[in-house]
Amino acid sequence: MLTKRLVDVHAFSDSQPELAVVYNPILKWLFHGIRNQGAFLNDKQIHTSKLQDLSQALVLTDWGGDRNPSVLDIKSNNIRQIISKARGVRTMGSAALHMCQIAAGNGDIFFEFGIHCWDYAAAVLIVREAGGFCCNFDGKPVDLMARNVICAGTPELANALIPLIQPVGYARD
Repeated sequence: MLTKRLVDVHAFSDSQPELAVVYNPILKWLFHGIRNQGAFLNDKQIHTSKLQDLSQALVLTDWGGDRNPSVLDIKSNNIRQIISKARGVRTMGSAALHMCQIAAGNGDIFFEFGIHCWDYAAAVLIVREAGGFCCNFDGKPVDLMARNVICAGTPELANALIPLIQPVGYARD
């Protein structure tokens, strides 16, 4: 069982993430990443999967807190599109923990709309240091203020997901 209780800490220097920590105190999972030094779960180095085929991918996502019916319709349609193409879809309630699961190779790709930078900034570094790829829904490098993210073990997998998703337009942070 995953839980939403977590601590998410990150340190930046010159707009670059240097250190990231995501801690789930219930499960005693301590993920951390240090720029150019790798990503770790409880001090054991972790790596993303190298899957490129969406039909074999386990997709992680979350609905977010927005309960506007038109937004839920878009998100439902996105899930419907992905379910028809992927091996499976899971939602566990925390962007940072989802992304750390990608970093550890326990899922292949994660996406979410409407999240805030403080929800996932630390996990971006952890995914990158585990060998993964993060971008926004336009395929460009992550802009933490854009309120959307895709992270995957490979850029090929992220690029396979992008055409299936209709973006939800949120104001920037």
